[in-house]
Amino acid sequence: MEGMRRYERYADGIVAVHFVWTVVVFAGAVGMFFWHAYAPCEAIVVSVTLLASLPFGGLCPLTMLEERFRRKIDPSFRNGGSYMAFYINKLFKTRFRVRTVNIAIGVFYTVIYAMAAYIIVRG
Repeated sequence: MEGMRRYERYADGIVAVHFVWTVVVFAGAVGMFFWHAYAPCEAIVVSVTLLASLPFGGLCPLTMLEERFRRKIDPSFRNGGSYMAFYINKLFKTRFRVRTVNIAIGVFYTVIYAMAAYIIVRG
């Protein structure tokens, strides 16, 4: 039983790190409008986020790691490969598909890049 609790703590810790990173991305997107000097940092944060998923076929390594630990507790656990879709649906009792959420995230990242580039170029 102790092993199960350990995996649950690991998975919960990964969710916490994932949540903090998500806040950094979203807060940075807003923050660069008020503090233009942050725009290059936000572009780097989004780039690191996207580059980290490339070796894993576009899946976030934190999402994959959380699922791995949760499946040690409950072998039927599936997050569908999307931290955002899973927790949005769980918290708000919605039924967004993973593809829909991934498209929204892709559009969001594209807008962030465009706005950061505009701020950087325009000064």
